[in-house]
Amino acid sequence: MSLRGFADGQFNVTLDGIPFQDPDGFSHHSTSVFPAATIDHLVIDRSPGSATDLGYATIGGSIQIATVQIPAGAGVRVYGAYGTFATGQAGFRLNTARPTADGQTGVLVNVDHMQSDGAMSDANGRKDDLLLKTETRLGDSRLTALVSYDRCHFDNPPSVTTAQLAQFGSRFGFTDAPGVPSYYGCADTNRHTDFGYLRWQFGAVRGWRFTETVYTYSYANVDANVGLSLKGDASSATSSPVGSGFGVPATDIAGRLSNEAYRSWGNIVQAEHADGIGTFRGGLWIERSRQTYYRLAEDLTTGAEYNINKTANSPTLFDYTSTLHTEQPFAEYEWTTSHGLTLRGGLRYQRVRRGFDPSVVPNSLPGAGGEIGRSVGSTLPTIDARYAFDRQSQAYVQWSTGALVPNQSFFYTTSPAANNQAEPETSRALQAGYTRKAGAVDVTVDAYTIDLKNYFSSATVSGPSGSTTEYLNNGDVLYRGVEFEGSARLGGGFNALAQYSLIRAQYQNSGVTGPNSPQKAGARSRWRRRISGCWARSTV
Repeated sequence: MSLRGFADGQFNVTLDGIPFQDPDGFSHHSTSVFPAATIDHLVIDRSPGSATDLGYATIGGSIQIATVQIPAGAGVRVYGAYGTFATGQAGFRLNTARPTADGQTGVLVNVDHMQSDGAMSDANGRKDDLLLKTETRLGDSRLTALVSYDRCHFDNPPSVTTAQLAQFGSRFGFTDAPGVPSYYGCADTNRHTDFGYLRWQFGAVRGWRFTETVYTYSYANVDANVGLSLKGDASSATSSPVGSGFGVPATDIAGRLSNEAYRSWGNIVQAEHADGIGTFRGGLWIERSRQTYYRLAEDLTTGAEYNINKTANSPTLFDYTSTLHTEQPFAEYEWTTSHGLTLRGGLRYQRVRRGFDPSVVPNSLPGAGGEIGRSVGSTLPTIDARYAFDRQSQAYVQWSTGALVPNQSFFYTTSPAANNQAEPETSRALQAGYTRKAGAVDVTVDAYTIDLKNYFSSATVSGPSGSTTEYLNNGDVLYRGVEFEGSARLGGGFNALAQYSLIRAQYQNSGVTGPNSPQKAGARSRWRRRISGCWARSTV
């Protein structure tokens, strides 16, 4: 997924207003979290957002997930689906009625199972999900609790060769014969995630309302022995020999055993006050994350480790512990006039500290001899205006700023402390648009320009002691585009949707096409057009 050319890790994903992501690179494991049956709706914000939009990667926007609400009446819902490649899904949801009086509690439970043989041979996967949500009314207050747990298994095929496709067919992925690199057991992975929060919303005197949210989430291997993959790139997927000089048979299957785990804890305090002229919103977001990650070389023929790291005479490819701490205060004021004009201005400040303590740095580089710390800060103002022509149509203009905290991979060099000097990538976005919702038809058109500063890329540099990764600041990138979206309700449960966009991203220092833009022509850049459409029928 991408938003206006920004890839995963460059935009936020939130659940009920809580940002979640891998702490090292801010990407997401879409197969390891919430199934569709637990989601009520999504809000896609393709801008850095307002001051109250929290997260580490606001340069590209936000995907805001809202979990299913407890219905007004008690009920049972059973659902299922079956499709190609023996793909099946089954689940059920039980719920009481939503609480309406003091002292009442509503409960919702959703259980979901999905499995598939996969489009490629012997590349199966399965996952189980449990979500529990409760809501309690306590006078003028509301207490919401949510717990989600997911456990998944997958065999992820490496790239295959043309010879394998010719021998086994276009659906070849794995074989079921042990002792060869194409055996599905060479890529056996089990993972689990959990996500939970407790939210207390309460009123106080003089028109103030407060929300206190504490949360935690994690991602980890189920156990220490199930995180296997073949060593090397795509060309080694069919042979993957250990090679000579390691004290084991050179023709054995070279593999890797990985074990990753992280957990994040956070607290979001929010306050809101309406004064008759407008509404003030402000608060503080604090989060702490800790990650452990190691990868070992394993002989998949015998299951024994072998010393791939010759410098350290060790099987360890990398082994580290890392931390991520953030404090982000924010405030905004929204003023609505009697003539249909709404103005909003806000400010957020983001302070983030990374800690990195490796015994072996990725790329089998020597450890740093202790923790390395790096702190960065960003001040992010925003202002926008909306004008309602009538109940069906409105126009808006927004200027907003966002930031992307430097990736943990900046530490992955021969001199982690010296080379980790990257500043946050920052974006300044100006956009304007018009929306109209009249009857069964919704139409939106907008135009935008985004000035991204400190865009970094990596390069592999060869030297006398081997190759290393260096990071380059490519300067400014200018994103521009025009977008059109429309939808129509056709009746009978049928809906039609269409989207058209014209986008371009261009480096400003060299004139070549910018990141995630598909066409390059020397010093010129070209606009990219994207058209999509679909129709769908929904039933209840």
